[in-house]
Amino acid sequence: MLAFVVAPPTAPVALWLYLLTSDLLFGARPDVVEYVVTLPFVVALGAPASYAAAALAGLPAYLLLSRFARVRAWHMVVVGAAAGMAVAPFALDRNLAFSPIPAGMGATAASVWWMIYRTSPRRRRTPTA
Repeated sequence: MLAFVVAPPTAPVALWLYLLTSDLLFGARPDVVEYVVTLPFVVALGAPASYAAAALAGLPAYLLLSRFARVRAWHMVVVGAAAGMAVAPFALDRNLAFSPIPAGMGATAASVWWMIYRTSPRRRRTPTA
């Protein structure tokens, strides 16, 4: 499914945006070129943890929900936030890992997953009798 391929790398992008905006909000004058150059590295280093979270939490949750209930956006956002918090101690610095930031990263990836999933042609298909 396309959503499970495209959505996970958005979690490191959310972290990158958080770091950039926190520097701006707290009065630091970040070098924009430095931030643009670091984006591919942040995504490359964060993507394996994001894909692991999607494979270990997101996919089983989707399969269970699609089997027994209707998959809704809030289901996947909660699963994404929980997966972000579960993976964070292994993937992030200690100061970031035990804050609400990983939950936001997971929720961001789950929101992107939902936006892709809800427009997929497979979902719009009606079952035939």
